[in-house]
Amino acid sequence: MRIFRLPGVQSSAAEVGKEQRNYDIFFGAASQVQTEIIVKIPPRFKVKYLPPAIELDLPAVSYHAGYRLLDETTIVYRKQARTKAKSIPVSAYHEYKRFREKIAKFGEESIVLEERHQLSR
Repeated sequence: MRIFRLPGVQSSAAEVGKEQRNYDIFFGAASQVQTEIIVKIPPRFKVKYLPPAIELDLPAVSYHAGYRLLDETTIVYRKQARTKAKSIPVSAYHEYKRFREKIAKFGEESIVLEERHQLSR
């Protein structure tokens, strides 16, 4: 069995580490980031577990990410992160904090592979 996380999927929730904020969080501009990672696994392994997809939508930001099997040896990870507003007001901080913490938790999920059993001849 092999357990691993894809590099680049992890995300920090450090910017929302405090319980309260005194000022808005400014992003500067609206933006959209799309990421696709394709992983080929050795034929002697099969996927036992892929983390479930995550779909988060707030008025100012959204995050959609997930894994899928393209075929028996290909895992595809896709992410779309959008900043729809220039800032998060202090009044929405707790909601945004939960949003960022869910993304960080998703990034810590692991993929599990197991060896295929060879048929004896």
